[in-house]
Amino acid sequence: MIKHLIKVLWGYKLSNILLFLLLTATTIVMIQSVSGTLDRVWYYNDSRGYSIDDVSELSVQSKVVDRKKDSINSLKLFKQLRLSPYLANASFGSMNVIYEGTDMNNMVGYKGKNFNAYYRFSDEYTADVMGISLLSGRWFTESDANQNVVVISKEAAMKLFDATEVVNQTFTYKEKTFKVIGVTNSIRQSKRMKASASIFLYNKRESGFLIKTKPNQEEAFRHSMESIIQSVYGANQYIISYETLNSAEKIMNETNSFRLRSFLQTKLFMILVAAFSLISVLWYTIDKRKNELAMRFVLGRTLPQLIRQVLCENYFLLFSSFLFGLLIIFNLERSRIEILSNNHTLVAICVSLLFMFFLDTLGALIPCMKIKTLPITEIIKNE
Repeated sequence: MIKHLIKVLWGYKLSNILLFLLLTATTIVMIQSVSGTLDRVWYYNDSRGYSIDDVSELSVQSKVVDRKKDSINSLKLFKQLRLSPYLANASFGSMNVIYEGTDMNNMVGYKGKNFNAYYRFSDEYTADVMGISLLSGRWFTESDANQNVVVISKEAAMKLFDATEVVNQTFTYKEKTFKVIGVTNSIRQSKRMKASASIFLYNKRESGFLIKTKPNQEEAFRHSMESIIQSVYGANQYIISYETLNSAEKIMNETNSFRLRSFLQTKLFMILVAAFSLISVLWYTIDKRKNELAMRFVLGRTLPQLIRQVLCENYFLLFSSFLFGLLIIFNLERSRIEILSNNHTLVAICVSLLFMFFLDTLGALIPCMKIKTLPITEIIKNE
Protein backbone atom coordinates (compact mmCIF):
# COMPACT_ATOMS: atom_id res chain seq x y z
CA MET A 1 0.00 0.00 0.00
CA ILE A 2 2.69 2.49 1.07
CA LYS A 3 4.90 1.41 -1.83
CA HIS A 4 2.04 2.06 -4.25
CA LEU A 5 1.35 5.48 -2.69
CA ILE A 6 4.99 6.49 -3.05
CA LYS A 7 4.95 5.35 -6.69
CA VAL A 8 1.83 7.40 -7.44
CA LEU A 9 3.17 10.47 -5.64
CA TRP A 10 6.50 10.21 -7.43
CA GLY A 11 4.67 10.57 -10.71
CA TYR A 12 4.02 14.20 -9.69
CA LYS A 13 7.23 14.61 -7.76
CA LEU A 14 7.75 18.35 -8.27
CA SER A 15 4.28 19.42 -7.11
CA ASN A 16 4.29 16.87 -4.27
CA ILE A 17 7.75 17.94 -3.05
CA LEU A 18 6.51 21.54 -2.96
CA LEU A 19 3.36 20.38 -1.16
CA PHE A 20 5.51 18.42 1.32
CA LEU A 21 7.59 21.54 2.07
CA LEU A 22 4.46 23.67 2.44
CA LEU A 23 2.94 21.13 4.84
CA THR A 24 6.17 21.09 6.85
CA ALA A 25 6.21 24.90 7.08
CA THR A 26 2.50 24.90 7.98
CA THR A 27 3.21 22.37 10.74
CA ILE A 28 5.87 24.61 12.30
CA VAL A 29 3.77 27.78 12.02
CA MET A 30 0.63 26.07 13.30
CA ILE A 31 2.26 24.41 16.33
CA GLN A 32 4.17 27.57 17.28
CA SER A 33 1.04 29.72 16.93
CA VAL A 34 -1.26 27.37 18.85
CA SER A 35 1.36 26.81 21.54
CA GLY A 36 2.00 30.53 21.99
CA THR A 37 -1.73 31.34 22.05
CA LEU A 38 -2.47 28.67 24.67
CA ASP A 39 0.47 29.90 26.76
CA ARG A 40 -0.67 33.53 26.77
CA VAL A 41 -4.27 32.67 27.62
CA TRP A 42 -3.05 30.27 30.31
CA TYR A 43 -0.74 32.91 31.83
CA TYR A 44 -3.65 35.30 32.35
CA ASN A 45 -5.59 32.66 34.27
CA ASP A 46 -2.82 30.77 36.04
CA SER A 47 -1.71 31.45 39.61
CA ARG A 48 1.04 34.04 40.10
CA GLY A 49 2.40 32.20 43.13
CA TYR A 50 1.41 35.04 45.46
CA SER A 51 -1.61 37.22 46.18
CA ILE A 52 -1.92 40.97 45.63
CA ASP A 53 -5.39 41.25 47.14
CA ASP A 54 -5.46 43.88 49.91
CA VAL A 55 -1.70 44.45 49.47
CA SER A 56 -0.20 47.93 49.02
CA GLU A 57 3.24 49.46 48.73
CA LEU A 58 4.06 52.41 50.96
CA SER A 59 7.18 54.53 50.71
CA VAL A 60 7.92 57.41 53.11
CA GLN A 61 10.88 59.71 52.54
CA SER A 62 12.00 62.46 54.89
CA LYS A 63 12.30 65.89 53.21
CA VAL A 64 15.58 66.47 55.03
CA VAL A 65 17.88 63.50 54.42
CA ASP A 66 19.53 62.17 57.58
CA ARG A 67 20.36 58.49 57.16
CA LYS A 68 20.70 57.73 60.86
CA LYS A 69 17.49 59.53 61.77
CA ASP A 70 15.66 58.08 58.76
CA SER A 71 16.64 54.57 59.81
CA ILE A 72 15.29 55.15 63.32
CA ASN A 73 12.08 56.70 61.94
CA SER A 74 11.55 53.79 59.56
CA LEU A 75 11.68 51.33 62.42
CA LYS A 76 9.34 53.48 64.53
CA LEU A 77 6.89 53.81 61.65
CA PHE A 78 6.98 50.08 61.01
CA LYS A 79 6.03 49.37 64.63
CA GLN A 80 3.23 51.94 64.49
CA LEU A 81 1.88 50.48 61.24
CA ARG A 82 1.70 47.01 62.73
CA LEU A 83 -0.45 48.41 65.56
CA SER A 84 -3.05 49.74 63.13
CA PRO A 85 -6.45 48.04 63.60
CA TYR A 86 -6.93 48.06 59.81
CA LEU A 87 -3.81 45.98 58.99
CA ALA A 88 -3.48 42.21 58.87
CA ASN A 89 0.31 42.43 58.53
CA ALA A 90 3.15 44.64 57.31
CA SER A 91 6.64 44.01 56.04
CA PHE A 92 9.83 45.79 55.21
CA GLY A 93 10.70 44.75 51.71
CA SER A 94 9.94 44.99 48.03
CA MET A 95 8.55 41.96 46.23
CA ASN A 96 9.33 43.75 42.99
CA VAL A 97 6.34 42.25 41.18
CA ILE A 98 3.70 43.45 38.67
CA TYR A 99 6.09 45.71 36.76
CA GLU A 100 7.66 44.09 33.71
CA GLY A 101 10.57 46.44 33.12
CA THR A 102 12.29 45.30 36.30
CA ASP A 103 15.95 44.42 35.87
CA MET A 104 17.02 40.81 36.30
CA ASN A 105 20.38 39.63 37.55
CA ASN A 106 22.54 37.50 35.29
CA MET A 107 23.76 34.40 37.11
CA VAL A 108 25.68 31.21 36.43
CA GLY A 109 23.78 28.05 37.23
CA TYR A 110 24.01 24.29 36.84
CA LYS A 111 26.87 23.14 34.61
CA GLY A 112 27.88 26.76 34.00
CA LYS A 113 24.68 27.74 32.17
CA ASN A 114 23.76 31.41 32.42
CA PHE A 115 20.27 32.45 33.48
CA ASN A 116 18.43 35.53 34.73
CA ALA A 117 16.81 35.82 38.15
CA TYR A 118 14.74 38.41 40.01
CA TYR A 119 16.16 39.50 43.38
CA ARG A 120 13.37 40.21 45.86
CA PHE A 121 14.14 41.98 49.16
CA SER A 122 12.21 40.49 52.05
CA ASP A 123 11.99 40.14 55.80
CA GLU A 124 10.39 37.66 58.19
CA TYR A 125 6.85 38.91 57.37
CA THR A 126 6.96 39.11 53.56
CA ALA A 127 5.80 35.55 52.86
CA ASP A 128 2.72 36.05 55.03
CA VAL A 129 1.90 39.44 53.49
CA MET A 130 2.17 38.09 49.93
CA GLY A 131 0.75 34.62 50.53
CA ILE A 132 3.86 32.77 49.36
CA SER A 133 4.03 29.03 50.11
CA LEU A 134 7.14 27.04 50.96
CA LEU A 135 7.79 23.70 49.28
CA SER A 136 10.65 22.86 51.61
CA GLY A 137 12.86 24.46 54.26
CA ARG A 138 11.86 27.62 56.09
CA TRP A 139 11.29 31.34 55.62
CA PHE A 140 13.50 34.07 57.08
CA THR A 141 13.70 34.93 60.75
CA GLU A 142 15.15 38.11 62.26
CA SER A 143 18.36 36.22 63.09
CA ASP A 144 19.04 35.76 59.33
CA ALA A 145 20.10 39.41 58.95
CA ASN A 146 23.61 39.66 57.44
CA GLN A 147 23.92 35.86 57.23
CA ASN A 148 24.04 35.44 53.41
CA VAL A 149 21.08 33.06 53.42
CA VAL A 150 18.42 33.03 50.70
CA VAL A 151 15.06 31.55 49.90
CA ILE A 152 14.68 30.64 46.24
CA SER A 153 11.78 29.72 43.95
CA LYS A 154 11.40 26.29 42.39
CA GLU A 155 12.60 27.68 39.03
CA ALA A 156 15.74 29.14 40.61
CA ALA A 157 16.45 25.78 42.28
CA MET A 158 16.27 24.03 38.91
CA LYS A 159 18.49 26.63 37.26
CA LEU A 160 21.09 26.55 40.05
CA PHE A 161 21.13 22.87 41.01
CA ASP A 162 18.92 20.97 38.53
CA ALA A 163 16.83 19.82 41.52
CA THR A 164 14.14 21.18 43.86
CA GLU A 165 15.24 19.56 47.13
CA VAL A 166 18.15 21.95 47.67
CA VAL A 167 17.86 23.18 51.28
CA ASN A 168 21.37 23.77 52.77
CA GLN A 169 22.94 23.84 49.29
CA THR A 170 25.20 26.82 48.49
CA PHE A 171 25.99 28.88 45.41
CA THR A 172 28.30 31.79 44.65
CA TYR A 173 27.29 35.14 43.20
CA LYS A 174 29.66 38.10 42.85
CA GLU A 175 32.26 36.38 45.07
CA LYS A 176 29.73 35.85 47.87
CA THR A 177 28.54 32.41 48.95
CA PHE A 178 24.84 32.08 49.73
CA LYS A 179 23.12 29.24 51.56
CA VAL A 180 19.63 28.12 50.57
CA ILE A 181 17.30 27.82 53.57
CA GLY A 182 13.99 27.39 51.72
CA VAL A 183 12.33 26.76 48.37
CA THR A 184 9.05 28.49 47.42
CA ASN A 185 6.33 27.76 44.90
CA SER A 186 6.68 29.12 41.36
CA ILE A 187 6.70 32.94 41.18
CA ARG A 188 5.55 34.92 38.12
CA GLN A 189 6.48 38.55 37.66
CA SER A 190 3.11 39.38 36.11
CA LYS A 191 0.10 37.76 34.47
CA ARG A 192 1.71 38.14 31.06
CA MET A 193 4.89 36.30 31.98
CA LYS A 194 5.71 32.71 32.79
CA ALA A 195 7.27 31.62 36.08
CA SER A 196 10.89 32.72 36.37
CA ALA A 197 13.75 32.28 38.79
CA SER A 198 13.33 34.34 41.97
CA ILE A 199 15.83 34.78 44.79
CA PHE A 200 14.66 36.26 48.10
CA LEU A 201 17.22 38.02 50.28
CA TYR A 202 16.76 39.24 53.84
CA ASN A 203 16.94 43.01 53.45
CA LYS A 204 14.85 45.58 55.31
CA ARG A 205 14.39 48.36 52.80
CA GLU A 206 14.41 51.63 54.75
CA SER A 207 11.25 53.71 54.39
CA GLY A 208 9.63 51.08 52.13
CA PHE A 209 6.84 48.80 53.30
CA LEU A 210 4.48 46.14 52.02
CA ILE A 211 1.10 46.59 53.67
CA LYS A 212 -1.63 43.95 53.89
CA THR A 213 -4.92 45.39 55.07
CA LYS A 214 -7.77 43.41 56.51
CA PRO A 215 -10.59 42.62 54.02
CA ASN A 216 -12.49 45.78 53.00
CA GLN A 217 -10.31 47.97 55.25
CA GLU A 218 -7.94 49.49 52.67
CA GLU A 219 -9.83 52.78 52.39
CA ALA A 220 -10.06 53.15 56.19
CA PHE A 221 -6.30 52.53 56.48
CA ARG A 222 -5.57 55.07 53.74
CA HIS A 223 -7.49 57.74 55.65
CA SER A 224 -5.66 56.92 58.91
CA MET A 225 -2.22 56.64 57.30
CA GLU A 226 -1.36 60.36 57.44
CA SER A 227 -1.85 60.60 61.20
CA ILE A 228 0.35 57.52 61.78
CA ILE A 229 3.16 58.94 59.65
CA GLN A 230 2.86 62.41 61.21
CA SER A 231 3.25 60.89 64.68
CA VAL A 232 6.71 59.67 63.63
CA TYR A 233 8.02 62.25 61.13
CA GLY A 234 6.12 65.37 62.15
CA ALA A 235 3.75 67.48 60.06
CA ASN A 236 4.90 68.30 56.49
CA GLN A 237 8.28 66.64 57.02
CA TYR A 238 7.86 63.72 54.62
CA ILE A 239 6.95 62.63 51.10
CA ILE A 240 4.57 59.69 50.63
CA SER A 241 4.21 57.24 47.77
CA TYR A 242 1.30 54.85 48.21
CA GLU A 243 -0.30 52.44 45.75
CA THR A 244 -2.31 49.23 45.98
CA LEU A 245 -0.88 46.39 43.91
CA ASN A 246 -4.32 45.78 42.41
CA SER A 247 -4.44 49.34 41.02
CA ALA A 248 -0.86 49.00 39.76
CA GLU A 249 -1.80 45.78 37.99
CA LYS A 250 -4.91 47.40 36.52
CA ILE A 251 -2.72 50.05 34.89
CA MET A 252 -0.36 47.36 33.60
CA ASN A 253 -3.30 45.31 32.30
CA GLU A 254 -4.50 48.21 30.15
CA THR A 255 -1.21 47.97 28.28
CA ASN A 256 -1.05 44.18 28.47
CA SER A 257 -4.57 43.67 27.13
CA PHE A 258 -3.59 45.64 24.02
CA ARG A 259 -0.44 43.51 23.71
CA LEU A 260 -2.46 40.32 24.17
CA ARG A 261 -4.98 41.35 21.50
CA SER A 262 -2.16 42.24 19.11
CA PHE A 263 -0.41 38.95 19.84
CA LEU A 264 -3.58 36.88 19.30
CA GLN A 265 -4.44 38.78 16.10
CA THR A 266 -0.93 38.14 14.76
CA LYS A 267 -1.15 34.43 15.56
CA LEU A 268 -4.64 34.19 14.04
CA PHE A 269 -3.39 35.91 10.89
CA MET A 270 -0.47 33.45 10.67
CA ILE A 271 -2.84 30.49 11.07
CA LEU A 272 -5.24 31.82 8.43
CA VAL A 273 -2.42 32.51 5.95
CA ALA A 274 -1.06 28.99 6.49
CA ALA A 275 -4.57 27.50 6.17
CA PHE A 276 -5.47 29.33 2.95
CA SER A 277 -2.07 28.59 1.43
CA LEU A 278 -2.46 24.91 2.21
CA ILE A 279 -5.98 24.65 0.78
CA SER A 280 -4.97 26.62 -2.34
CA VAL A 281 -1.97 24.41 -3.09
CA LEU A 282 -3.95 21.22 -2.45
CA TRP A 283 -6.74 22.45 -4.67
CA TYR A 284 -4.29 23.41 -7.44
CA THR A 285 -2.41 20.09 -7.19
CA ILE A 286 -5.58 18.01 -7.46
CA ASP A 287 -7.03 20.27 -10.16
CA LYS A 288 -3.95 19.56 -12.29
CA ARG A 289 -4.80 15.87 -12.03
CA LYS A 290 -8.52 16.27 -12.74
CA ASN A 291 -8.29 14.75 -16.25
CA GLU A 292 -6.39 11.71 -14.96
CA LEU A 293 -8.89 11.22 -12.15
CA ALA A 294 -11.86 11.84 -14.41
CA MET A 295 -10.57 9.26 -16.90
CA ARG A 296 -10.37 6.73 -14.05
CA PHE A 297 -13.96 7.64 -13.26
CA VAL A 298 -15.01 7.06 -16.88
CA LEU A 299 -13.17 3.71 -16.92
CA GLY A 300 -15.21 2.40 -14.02
CA ARG A 301 -13.80 3.76 -10.78
CA THR A 302 -16.52 5.03 -8.46
CA LEU A 303 -16.33 8.51 -7.00
CA PRO A 304 -15.83 7.20 -3.41
CA GLN A 305 -12.90 5.09 -4.67
CA LEU A 306 -11.29 8.14 -6.31
CA ILE A 307 -11.82 10.29 -3.23
CA ARG A 308 -10.33 7.55 -1.04
CA GLN A 309 -7.28 7.35 -3.32
CA VAL A 310 -6.69 11.11 -3.25
CA LEU A 311 -7.22 11.32 0.51
CA CYS A 312 -4.80 8.44 1.14
CA GLU A 313 -2.15 10.21 -0.95
CA ASN A 314 -2.73 13.51 0.87
CA TYR A 315 -2.81 11.93 4.33
CA PHE A 316 0.46 10.16 3.60
CA LEU A 317 2.03 13.49 2.66
CA LEU A 318 0.41 15.21 5.66
CA PHE A 319 1.63 12.76 8.31
CA SER A 320 5.12 12.41 6.85
CA SER A 321 5.56 16.21 6.60
CA PHE A 322 4.05 16.65 10.09
CA LEU A 323 6.63 14.26 11.55
CA PHE A 324 9.38 16.04 9.62
CA GLY A 325 8.13 19.39 10.97
CA LEU A 326 8.16 18.01 14.54
CA LEU A 327 11.72 16.81 14.00
CA ILE A 328 12.75 20.34 12.95
CA ILE A 329 10.92 21.89 15.94
CA PHE A 330 12.55 19.59 18.50
CA ASN A 331 15.98 20.21 16.98
CA LEU A 332 15.40 23.97 17.17
CA GLU A 333 14.35 23.54 20.82
CA ARG A 334 17.58 21.66 21.52
CA SER A 335 19.42 24.63 20.01
CA ARG A 336 17.59 26.90 22.55
CA ILE A 337 15.33 28.45 19.92
CA GLU A 338 12.05 28.51 21.84
CA ILE A 339 9.03 27.42 19.80
CA LEU A 340 7.04 25.18 22.12
CA SER A 341 5.47 26.13 25.43
CA ASN A 342 6.36 24.26 28.60
CA ASN A 343 2.75 23.54 29.56
CA HIS A 344 0.90 22.90 26.31
CA THR A 345 3.23 21.06 23.94
CA LEU A 346 1.09 17.94 23.51
CA VAL A 347 -2.16 19.94 23.26
CA ALA A 348 -0.63 22.26 20.64
CA ILE A 349 0.60 19.29 18.57
CA CYS A 350 -2.80 17.52 18.72
CA VAL A 351 -4.80 20.68 17.90
CA SER A 352 -2.47 21.51 15.00
CA LEU A 353 -2.64 17.97 13.60
CA LEU A 354 -6.46 17.88 13.79
CA PHE A 355 -6.78 21.31 12.15
CA MET A 356 -4.36 20.37 9.35
CA PHE A 357 -6.20 17.05 8.94
CA PHE A 358 -9.44 19.00 8.46
CA LEU A 359 -7.82 21.42 5.96
CA ASP A 360 -6.21 18.54 4.07
CA THR A 361 -9.57 16.75 3.78
CA LEU A 362 -11.39 19.93 2.73
CA GLY A 363 -8.72 20.85 0.18
CA ALA A 364 -8.92 17.42 -1.44
CA LEU A 365 -12.62 16.66 -1.16
CA ILE A 366 -14.09 19.68 -2.96
CA PRO A 367 -12.02 19.37 -6.20
CA CYS A 368 -12.72 15.62 -6.28
CA MET A 369 -16.46 16.25 -6.15
CA LYS A 370 -16.19 18.17 -9.44
CA ILE A 371 -14.77 15.19 -11.32
CA LYS A 372 -18.09 13.61 -12.24
CA THR A 373 -19.35 16.95 -13.60
CA LEU A 374 -16.66 17.06 -16.32
CA PRO A 375 -17.99 16.31 -19.85
CA ILE A 376 -16.67 13.00 -21.22
CA THR A 377 -15.86 14.58 -24.60
CA GLU A 378 -13.63 17.17 -22.93
CA ILE A 379 -11.84 14.49 -20.92
CA ILE A 380 -11.11 12.36 -24.02
CA LYS A 381 -10.05 15.43 -25.98
CA ASN A 382 -7.60 16.55 -23.25
CA GLU A 383 -6.20 13.05 -22.90
